[in-house]
Amino acid sequence: MRHSIPLIGSFSSAGPFVFGPVYLWSIMLGLVIFPTFYGPWIILGICAVSTLVVLSLIGFR
Repeated sequence: MRHSIPLIGSFSSAGPFVFGPVYLWSIMLGLVIFPTFYGPWIILGICAVSTLVVLSLIGFR
């Protein structure tokens, strides 16, 4: 193991491209904060709800 941050993410089945490193970083962050199988899904849910809150606050101003 090199113990370094990955530069690219995983390959996509939708086309000839790869996901960026933020995809893997969010999975790793979810596993560090919530060390369960559902950790990445919890982080994804938190990010989705916080994005909606931020966008609605931007829209009201």
